Amino acid sequence: AFYTALAHHLLERFDDAARQYGACLLIRPHFGAAHYNRGLALFRAGRAGEAEGDFDRALATRADWPDALFGRALAREFRGAPEH
Repeated sequence: AFYTALAHHLLERFDDAARQYGACLLIRPHFGAAHYNRGLALFRAGRAGEAEGDFDRALATRADWPDALFGRALAREFRGAPEH
């Protein structure tokens, strides 16, 4: 499912990619890369609020992940939420 998700992502089928990353997370709920990539896909699909949650879950697996920190900040900025 992860490689299928990546393929959808590369083809800019962001909703399909997000669904496939979700399938990965049913098998491995703490798979940080799947949370991070789903966050990216959701953000690109215009779903910044949902993306923020996935970036948070990615950061729960690795708190110092610069890309996930940036993704979360971008999602918050896009939806108008204050930074913490």
